[in-house]
Amino acid sequence: MTTSNVKPMTAVTFKTTLKSWTTGQEKQRDVLQALIVFGLEQFKSSGNTGFLTEAINGVIRVKSIPTNNIKEYIKAHANVVLHQVKEPKVGQLPWVFKKQGKDVVVTMPTVVWYEHTSNKSNKPKADIDGLALLRNALVKALNASKEGKLKAGQAQTIQEVSNAIKAMLDPSYKPALATDSGEVKPNALQA
Repeated sequence: MTTSNVKPMTAVTFKTTLKSWTTGQEKQRDVLQALIVFGLEQFKSSGNTGFLTEAINGVIRVKSIPTNNIKEYIKAHANVVLHQVKEPKVGQLPWVFKKQGKDVVVTMPTVVWYEHTSNKSNKPKADIDGLALLRNALVKALNASKEGKLKAGQAQTIQEVSNAIKAMLDPSYKPALATDSGEVKPNALQA
């Protein structure tokens, strides 16, 4: 994939281009921080949400900045709510911050938006239960086998995988055998 605004990449230009891009992105996120702080100051002094509204619409337009993180960051520092304008008039911004409640409440940030702990993307991800994922996939495959919906030759492999997993989890397990038709026959060891 190429874009019309970027020169073709070569091994020689890669590192220079990457360094330039990284530096630019770091500067842009700090510029955005300054825009947000200015918007918060204006809201605090006059109740004007216009600067915050313009900032969030700019973020939405850019599409490479995590919009929800910015919205949550602003909401964590000011009593505002973001509303979508249902039928914007010509020149009107599609998203508008509005004051929530009677008084203006602003807490000036002590940390930058991209390190703010309430951002969902900064929270640690929950541990994944790999065994549950395997079990669910295996149950689907075994059900497909019983219903005759597997591709030819896969029923036996699916049963062998099932037997292997069950044997790993329970050493006393005696596996069943499957035919390519999906029919499961008890193993002679189970008799």
